[in-house]
Amino acid sequence: MQHWFISPSFFKWAHGYHPKLFDAGISIKETFFSLEDMMVKYDGVDIEKKESTGGILTIHDYINIAKEGQEVAVQISLEIIPAVEHFANKKNEQTFFMADFNITTLGKISQFQRCLACFQTDKETKEKPVAILTANDRLKILFSEFDEANVQYSPLFF
Repeated sequence: MQHWFISPSFFKWAHGYHPKLFDAGISIKETFFSLEDMMVKYDGVDIEKKESTGGILTIHDYINIAKEGQEVAVQISLEIIPAVEHFANKKNEQTFFMADFNITTLGKISQFQRCLACFQTDKETKEKPVAILTANDRLKILFSEFDEANVQYSPLFF
């Protein structure tokens, strides 16, 4: 018999909704873990050692660095990404309008991503034009903030 170690919430779900796991010979043992246990798994990850970092600062942090007089340069690339989000017994096909920002400042290169809009893929003809307008409007606002802070960039739109 296989043994699976899982969280208490899944344990309750498995007992309450899927007795077939047990009928199939899969025994489930309830185990507890702490946030500290989870963080130990990431002790070896040192983002400062990576040449390109991200996730520490937001795009507005970089704008504020530029407002303080530091040079900030941003290279922008735009992507339209179809994806499937999986929820309990349901797949949700979405298409995302993504912006990737490669930011150079303070002697470092950072990466930052932002989803600007999305639409339900099976309703593309109806929802895509609205998503494009939304994404471009959000880019216009961001580019206006870049201009005010003297961030170096080349504007792109969907």
